[in-house]
Amino acid sequence: VKLLADTDGDGEIDDVVATTTTSNGGQYLFENLDADDYKVMFGTVAGLTFTTAGAAADEDVDGDSDAGVDGMTDTISLEIGEAERDIDAGLVDPGTASITGRYFCDENDNDVDDGEPGIADATVTLLDAAGAVVATTTTGLNGEYAFTGLPAGDYTVEFAPATDGKVFVAQDDPNGNGDDTNDSDVDSTGTTGVITVGVGEVSENNDAGVEDPGTASLAGRVFCDENDNSLDDGEPGIAGVTVQLLDASGAVVATTETGADGSYEFVGLDAGTYSVDFDENDADLDGKVLVTQDVDGNASDDVDSDASEADGTTGQVTLGIGERVENIDAGVEDPGTASIGDTVWLDENGNGTLDGGEAGVDG
Repeated sequence: VKLLADTDGDGEIDDVVATTTTSNGGQYLFENLDADDYKVMFGTVAGLTFTTAGAAADEDVDGDSDAGVDGMTDTISLEIGEAERDIDAGLVDPGTASITGRYFCDENDNDVDDGEPGIADATVTLLDAAGAVVATTTTGLNGEYAFTGLPAGDYTVEFAPATDGKVFVAQDDPNGNGDDTNDSDVDSTGTTGVITVGVGEVSENNDAGVEDPGTASLAGRVFCDENDNSLDDGEPGIAGVTVQLLDASGAVVATTETGADGSYEFVGLDAGTYSVDFDENDADLDGKVLVTQDVDGNASDDVDSDASEADGTTGQVTLGIGERVENIDAGVEDPGTASIGDTVWLDENGNGTLDGGEAGVDG
């Protein structure tokens, strides 16, 4: 803090006659001054600006700011022994901090952002240290958001839950916040921890990731079509048959075997498109072959066979989040390769046996 007076007689109060610094409480004092006209110049503080001068209705009140935007007061005229102890300066955070981040869809379920799609048009709310709403925005096309023009302070960011059933991924995983640039910073409610920003500071990568909760399932049965009608009429199931779940590209997602009643199940699945492959050469089928696929044009889909006779693979099935699809079945039957036959002959001597020389009967 500098005290200025007109010591060179040029009519301008621009000569420094004393300098001091403020105490821990911000106080300063110039003592033992001559009666004269003075001005006080307050030094700047990095990142802060001077607040509005003379904001109080009574300009003589102690506590309003007397410094202009340049830190200089108006002229202060002192008489002998007079004390002016209310020449103050207020500093204000100009609101230059910012908080940014991204809302992403964790398609590969590894709890980090690998450049995966962003979630657009989602509501993001900025809260202060007391939990009061400071600002609200929506994410851009790539899931990005930004809160700018913020005073220094403590904040949290709250993301609206996904509208399609996805859930927030684990917070600060999988590396315990070891790489904060690509993990998700929100808890299960979509709220970050406290974010502290200083004057002019930019806090980036305050992100939220969501994923499919893996609650879809698919089930069916391998049955023995004893009456050869290509439908499951409550007939016996076949145990131990290998069944594979394939994704939309045909890659194997999971493998299981049928139970004692011929049933199988795949659980904990993400929403997506799948098909099922039944091992038509499995030893437990005991030489049986697959029956006609969708025998009545799929009109009886809950009891028909969905597997192709050629390779045992079903058509594709699309599952939504949490959806369960059942009756993805495969029926097998005896291939009809046994035979019965011999000879019809003319028993000339009537003895009931085919004797040498007795002829067969044609037609």
